[in-house]
Amino acid sequence: MSPTEQSITEKSFDYIIVGGGTAGLVLANRLTADPVVAILVIEAGSDRLSDPKITTPGLLTLTYNDPQYDWSFNTVPQENLSTYYRKFHTFNNPSKETADALGTGYIDEKVQGRTGPIQSSFPEFHGPLGKAWPETFKNLDFPLSSDPLLGQSSGGYSYLSTVDPTNWERSHAGSAYYAPVADRPNLQMLTDTFVEKILLEQSDTDGIIAEGVNLRHNGVSQFCMARREVILCAGAIQSPQLLELSGIGSSKILKACGVQLIVDNPHVHRHPDSLRLLRNRLQFLPNQIQVPMSTTNDTRDLPTATELPAAESNEDAVKRSEGGAVQESPRSAHGLKVQSRS
Repeated sequence: MSPTEQSITEKSFDYIIVGGGTAGLVLANRLTADPVVAILVIEAGSDRLSDPKITTPGLLTLTYNDPQYDWSFNTVPQENLSTYYRKFHTFNNPSKETADALGTGYIDEKVQGRTGPIQSSFPEFHGPLGKAWPETFKNLDFPLSSDPLLGQSSGGYSYLSTVDPTNWERSHAGSAYYAPVADRPNLQMLTDTFVEKILLEQSDTDGIIAEGVNLRHNGVSQFCMARREVILCAGAIQSPQLLELSGIGSSKILKACGVQLIVDNPHVHRHPDSLRLLRNRLQFLPNQIQVPMSTTNDTRDLPTATELPAAESNEDAVKRSEGGAVQESPRSAHGLKVQSRS
């Protein structure tokens, strides 16, 4: 459902959620459970709930580096392991044939989700490679030590897919969190729309507050107001970038880019805490196998954005109207919130 431009500018919402991805749609689902709360979700991408490239698991790779589907952002390897949240998914047990073929005995059902909206499963269609993969590691005396979701395992295994075994379509935030509640009268989704700036105002009692957002829809710039909060769910790259475009960030960087400084916060984009990745590399050598792996959450020795030779400069990142190599604040999270008036 896409409201008209006029209906958006004439309305105010309790919450404006910037970004209709995983974090944004989960919030929209939860918040609109209260029928008196009005929500607007602003998403830069198109409505692709029925797009075969999204629903068909085997077509996923066709979306890679396609600007209609993919921002094509690049980052650098970081030796950190993301925190795993299992409540988002429901694990579906494989058939006995699949379990024997793929060697899924490592699954620890105590750490698998059982109540989440996203469906996870093993493919029931597999070839000789799927069976040979775990057997090869076992023959090399390197069997999987435990369920990978425990964060301390090593060895080879067949990974779970986010595929719904009832229809063999991909299970994702759009189908699991948004589609079931899309008809709620207090939820509106505006697709193909870009947020250009958060509207900030100085309050005598509350400090800097978020009044709403400037957005661009169908080539027309307009604004939309929020009664309570503006919630940023634009991802680890674009949420901090939007903060900088709105005047929240390092005074040195924003002044160099001609952005009016509202809040001097040098931590915006400086620390990659929210971009923790598992760096997992297999190296096959004669008669041995090496698996360098890091499971530490300590990011003190990680380089900052300005120290990464392959990364875009901070100034260039802010100047870009959509995208950029900015990184998130250490105290921010995926689903960053800017407080507005109650």
